Amino acid sequence: MSHLARVSLFIPTFNALNQCRDSFIHTLDTIAKAKFHQVLVIDSSSTDDTVNVVKSYGFECRVIPAKEFDHGGTRQLAVKILANSDIIVYLTQDVLWLE
Repeated sequence: MSHLARVSLFIPTFNALNQCRDSFIHTLDTIAKAKFHQVLVIDSSSTDDTVNVVKSYGFECRVIPAKEFDHGGTRQLAVKILANSDIIVYLTQDVLWLE
């Protein structure tokens, strides 16, 4: 028996609203319309309102100390959290959507 692939999305963030507000909000709006299995944001202790905005969309948001962020380690943490996914898509907070 086959099933649809469980596709999840991961975005690492740090002060996304201060650094790239418009593209980040557009990204969250676009993601909210999609049918991802799970959406995970790992935030490196932002001092702006990034975490609250992410949570307002209903996405899971984990906060880690900024000093614990590293590209490989944070992505591996996402893999562990999203272990029940078949596919994990990685984005950046400043992704640009072409329409």
